[in-house]
Amino acid sequence: MKHTFFIHGVKTPFEYLKKLKNYTTKDISERITQDTLILAGEKDHIILVNMFYKQMKALTNIKSLQGRVFTEKE
Repeated sequence: MKHTFFIHGVKTPFEYLKKLKNYTTKDISERITQDTLILAGEKDHIILVNMFYKQMKALTNIKSLQGRVFTEKE
């Protein structure tokens, strides 16, 4: 977590969670029209794999979509 805190310029888990609210594609996903590739990690400890599937559904106007969830073994 030290590296994550450093990257985001925070010192506590609470500050980090507050900062995460700034990172969303909610308002722009429908505006994306390019070919799109989304990658995720099955055991990612920062971004849960269910967010991968939510983002895939949110991309309603893209040209083409490919997605891949990497397993823990990979």
